[in-house]
Amino acid sequence: MSRRAYDRTVRGDSLPRELQSLLPRLESMVRGEEFAPGRSQERYRLAVTNHASVTLILPLIRRIRIEAPDVRLEVSQGRNEPTTLDAAFSAEHPPSGLQSEVLFEVDFVCVVGAAQRVHPPRFTLAQYLQIPHVVVET
Repeated sequence: MSRRAYDRTVRGDSLPRELQSLLPRLESMVRGEEFAPGRSQERYRLAVTNHASVTLILPLIRRIRIEAPDVRLEVSQGRNEPTTLDAAFSAEHPPSGLQSEVLFEVDFVCVVGAAQRVHPPRFTLAQYLQIPHVVVET
């Protein structure tokens, strides 16, 4: 060490050169190959809820068949999902530590017949469950 500064060792002098050649290779390794849908033969495991299976899966499969015809999907529904997944589509909040993204939001609407005695502008779950009802998904 000199009076006011540190001096690098011989090894310290060689590290910047080694890092210059090593870092781009590490970055490439971490980033992976660029995804080419038309050439991909990957298998993806998806878990979906009932609602997601009705609203998302058919359009997703149609799009994949056009853009990535050799990609294979394994779709499971409900609690029998595989232990290893590539993606899950659910209305529930994901466990902490998982990356998530809101794809869309849905408003649910209640239509009440005139014969029913309940006509509030908003229903509680308890009120909803006390009257006869059906669910229509489009």
